Formats: sequence, C-alpha cells, structure tokens
Amino acid sequence: MRILYGLPRFSEDLDFSLIEPDSSFDLRKYEKAVSNTLQAYGFEVQVETKIKDQSAVQSAFVKGDTVKHLLVINTPEDMVKKYHAGQVLKIKFEVDTNPPSDFETEEKLHLHPMPFMIKTMKPSSLRIQFETEKQFD
Repeated sequence: MRILYGLPRFSEDLDFSLIEPDSSFDLRKYEKAVSNTLQAYGFEVQVETKIKDQSAVQSAFVKGDTVKHLLVINTPEDMVKKYHAGQVLKIKFEVDTNPPSDFETEEKLHLHPMPFMIKTMKPSSLRIQFETEKQFD
C-alpha cells in the first residue's frame, strides 16, 4: 500500500494474491528463484516456506543478516552501528491462493529500484478487504 499507492503505512510484509483460485499452488516452488534473485543483488538469504493445512494463504519468510544487508545498500555507518552483529532481518510474504472473486486489478509502473510493471488490486478492491479484515480483528 505504501509502495504502490503512497499510503502512510509501513510494513515489512509483502502480500500477494493469485488472480484466480488455485488449490494446487505451492509457494515452495519459488524459494530458489527468490533466493537467487536477491543473491544477484548481493543479499545472502534463506527462504523458509510455511504451508498451513486448511488455509488458503501460504507464507514464506526471507531471512538474512541485517548488518550485511545494510552494508550492501550503502547505509551510512552510524546507522549500521545501531544493529548488533548476527541480527536477523525477516520479511514475511504471503500468497492468497483463493482470492475474492470480485476484485479489480490495474497495472502500475514502479521506478525504484529499477523500472518494472506490477499488476495490483485497485484501491477500491483493497479497501473492501481491509474493512473485512477489521471486522475479524
């Protein structure tokens, strides 16, 4: 929401949804691709997938050495010193394998860290999901 729509919300979690329901989807098939892509940018990570029975949402955690990663992206030294050696950065990403049937999508061009196109739910569809989630919190 923050990256694509500029909302003042910060989260290290990445949430994805399939375009159509697929009960045979297996997030584990993508572990190596995620790891190799991040490694190409200088990040050494481990990817651990968690698949829960009876849930349409599959989760994975990308874990890596926080200090090493801060150095890879040229973080100022005074900021790097705030983290102790061995501290682990964890990013959770989830994929909904049984998305709502009535959401609308749009394609957006994102320019950072390099230009890419992404298909995303329109804000009106995201709002519906957020209101539903609040009811169950």
